Amino acid sequence: MREFRENDKSHAICMRCEKHVATTFTYRDVPLDDEAGTVEHILVGVCDECGAAVSVPVQSKTFIKEFLQGIEAERRDLEQNGPSLARFRKFSRGRENERDG
Repeated sequence: MREFRENDKSHAICMRCEKHVATTFTYRDVPLDDEAGTVEHILVGVCDECGAAVSVPVQSKTFIKEFLQGIEAERRDLEQNGPSLARFRKFSRGRENERDG
């Protein structure tokens, strides 16, 4: 299994161009198809012709999985504790991250 880096070249099928295209790997914020949110700053293969994200290397799939697990945890928290406590916990996590950074 090859690990890609930024600016590496490859090929993929571009759904927008409807053909096999050359791609370049770059970091992007990628919205999920089901509109669950946007995974920020992940490596993706981008169509050299139209600029659409057309592929996701294995090393980026870990970040997508973690993002989806976080959404699921927030959903469960909301169901169990109601909206006010879920928002408080989300805010608290954000504040902790600010102190760490």
